[in-house]
Amino acid sequence: MPNDHLSRLNSLKRNQSHPNQRPRDAASLVIVDLETPAHPRVLMGMRHPKQEFMPGKLVFPGGGVLASDSRLHVADDLSPEDRRRLLFDMKGRASAARARGLALAAIRETFEETGVLIGRTCTAPQKTRSPDWCGYLEAGVRPDLSCINFVARAITPPRRNKRFDTRFFLASRRTIARTIGKGDGEFVETRWVTQDEAAAYDLHPMTQTILDEVMGRIDTGNGAIRRGPIPYYYMRNGRFRREVIAA
Repeated sequence: MPNDHLSRLNSLKRNQSHPNQRPRDAASLVIVDLETPAHPRVLMGMRHPKQEFMPGKLVFPGGGVLASDSRLHVADDLSPEDRRRLLFDMKGRASAARARGLALAAIRETFEETGVLIGRTCTAPQKTRSPDWCGYLEAGVRPDLSCINFVARAITPPRRNKRFDTRFFLASRRTIARTIGKGDGEFVETRWVTQDEAAAYDLHPMTQTILDEVMGRIDTGNGAIRRGPIPYYYMRNGRFRREVIAA
């Protein structure tokens, strides 16, 4: 299957005529519903057709990391294994705070785009000075990084109009504490889809690749999620490569 993924990515025609730029840290969250293990579903959103990045595509919620993501206090941290993997080949100054910020960005962006709050409910809202996190925390939920897993990484090819170094995280639908509204309008709509249903939409090849990687971890007999090495996609010398981030 990895060879199929690379063939798909390398066959895509891209406009790589833009000035080169350093990829921006980004994070995305794949929320999977395992109520019916034989047919797991994931939450995806249809991007507005007028948006500059991936217009009209069906994608996982996510976006760029903000400075406030690395500063927010969390009581429930990432697993040591995931923290080590997130630090692997981290561009710039690597730190545990940046690793934590990646996971928090995935949770924050998911809330902003879909209204879904991943975490734990609490009686007294956590305080923050950051306007980026006020809406989430005022809902009476605190982020719980122990309930999400790092599952994949992909860097946008050089000379694209926008470049992201995206880390993908996986969470169970059971970790949804609350859902408030429908998001900020970045998605025209959101829906829970199976792997086959998602393939019927206009998916970017990287989105399809990450979806296949995630679904390959799910035991469709009992719904268990298998842990394993992290696939890491990036382009070098004009061709995509798939590296594996071990434990």
